[in-house]
Amino acid sequence: MQTLSKEDIQFIECFLLKLNIKFIDVRLELTDHLATEFEQESKYILLEDFLKTKVRFIKDFETKRQKSIHWSYQRLLLKQVIKFYYKPKFIIFNVLIFLIVYSFVNFSQLKNGFISLLLTIFIINMVGFAKRSYKEKDFKKLQIAQPLYSIMALPSLFLYLSNIIKTPLLEQPIFFVIYFYIALLFNVSGLMVLLKKKNDISNYYKMIN
Repeated sequence: MQTLSKEDIQFIECFLLKLNIKFIDVRLELTDHLATEFEQESKYILLEDFLKTKVRFIKDFETKRQKSIHWSYQRLLLKQVIKFYYKPKFIIFNVLIFLIVYSFVNFSQLKNGFISLLLTIFIINMVGFAKRSYKEKDFKKLQIAQPLYSIMALPSLFLYLSNIIKTPLLEQPIFFVIYFYIALLFNVSGLMVLLKKKNDISNYYKMIN
């Protein structure tokens, strides 16, 4: 078993930079992985020889990690939606969301309610995207920040589909209530997850710098 020096670790980082691994978090994870593998399993004497055999792995690692991060954010969105059905503090909010949609059916014309709810969903989406006010030059250095706003992709889909199925929604109050209840639930959940992850990423960036 070999033990790498601080200079060896720096050599790995330089090797990754030469391969255009630009994201700081990817380089940190790869450096740790490659250093551990070389120390515990490598049969190579020279670190450089070992790293040359890992070029394909390094390239694939960055691509696979990007997909993994994207889908992890989507799972967080779904988990947040589910929390509205079993966590007490969210159940109350869940009922409130339903009552908001239901009130549009009972206290206004469906057409007016349709426009109002579209506007509500649009505003929630805009609030989410307005949070790009973070230091983008810093976030651009992290791979985990790249798919951050994909969290709002699924919630936004309800906004676009609503115009396509506008006629049946306006003709059937029950469909109207169900559709916009789910739409608002996903949009609120998406905004909550986005803001939390943004804060987590910001703290992580501060920690590694």
